[in-house]
Amino acid sequence: MIGDRLEARLRLDPDGDPRHQVGRVWDRVGAAPTLRVRRPVLSSLRPIGALVAAAVLVALGLFVRPILNGPGQTPTPTPSATPLPSFDASDIRAMIDPWMARFGPAAGRPPISVTIIGGDGVEASYTSGTLPASPPEASTGRIGEISRVYVGAAIAVIDACAQTNVFLCAKPIQTTMRLDDPVSKWWPPWPDDDPTTVRNLLEGTSGLAPIAASFDDLAASFTPGSEAALLDAAVTAPRRFPRGSQRSPVDTEWLILDAIIPVVTGQPAENVIPTDGSPPFSTRFANQAAESLMAGSRPNGDPVVELDPALLQFVGNAAGMSSSSQDLAETALQTWASTTQLDPAIVAYLSDAANGRHSPIGAEGVCPCEGITNQQALRIQQIGHAVGWSSIMAYSWEQNTAIGLVLGRDWRDDDLNALLHDLATIRGH
Repeated sequence: MIGDRLEARLRLDPDGDPRHQVGRVWDRVGAAPTLRVRRPVLSSLRPIGALVAAAVLVALGLFVRPILNGPGQTPTPTPSATPLPSFDASDIRAMIDPWMARFGPAAGRPPISVTIIGGDGVEASYTSGTLPASPPEASTGRIGEISRVYVGAAIAVIDACAQTNVFLCAKPIQTTMRLDDPVSKWWPPWPDDDPTTVRNLLEGTSGLAPIAASFDDLAASFTPGSEAALLDAAVTAPRRFPRGSQRSPVDTEWLILDAIIPVVTGQPAENVIPTDGSPPFSTRFANQAAESLMAGSRPNGDPVVELDPALLQFVGNAAGMSSSSQDLAETALQTWASTTQLDPAIVAYLSDAANGRHSPIGAEGVCPCEGITNQQALRIQQIGHAVGWSSIMAYSWEQNTAIGLVLGRDWRDDDLNALLHDLATIRGH
């Protein structure tokens, strides 16, 4: 077991990946799609042999030398690395409570749930407000655009499973889809003569027009039966920019990607999208009833009336997912900063490691570097808006912490970003 883990560290972890630390979060990833690289037996044994040989030499030096040379001086202790400050629910509450005061008296404040997980396994959650009676839905809300992180990971996994047979997929995916295939090959409504690729959709470089300015705008104008017309209008509308010239994701791209997943795999998206299996799939994906979620409200405080089920079916896993703060934090860690869940090449692609993390898939890279240009992003984050809920998923390399937040109100980005900034510095408190 020790040799296997040492070998995995030597050959799997990419540069810049946080050092592996054993913690509670790692005990819950067994049900997730996990990719492993199958190496030739001979080359796999070489690192182990070298490590064993080194261990033998060290042991000889430690135990044989004192016998030959007699007692020596006591060696000077080597100072250990300073551990990161710990934190608990009270630390989160100390940040959340003053921020929540903007909503007025406590009785009228929306529910909120926050989970923070350190790469070293330290974890804490804080939840307050009116919640459904039965877990795990108690801290769950709709997450809007954050759904893109899950869909993006699924598309990257599909491509990896299709391109070579050395990848082992926990949930077998039989497909030949590659990211550079034309969209028309996998989504019949797409014009045959349009060269836009799956990669263009995934990276937000297609230039497609949006279907709506926001989830709320879409909900206001949507009628059952209008789904195909809405997509067709967005696909045939003038492009916002030439294909491949810039990166600016829109909802149209993610709706099409979500529709592609079952076509290319023959499986529901829920069977393909990477997940750690907790909470159950039914609390993670579209069409969860509003009464089983934390209470949601519009910006003015009006409670949310249940959305049209046809609308939720249409936006699907591209915008209609529901999730808990716990799952958002774990997904941030496993998608952008850890190789325990996905192959290192996929993690590097999803986090845009090659380009300084500035354009991660389904999210954005943030560098609070005060005027320094081209600096590597120190945080990957995504803020989600659904009709009645706001959410945050983020990972900070500075503080080695993943953050998940679900708020029972559709709220302003500026305020959410200010809270995220404070939460990302919790290790410094």
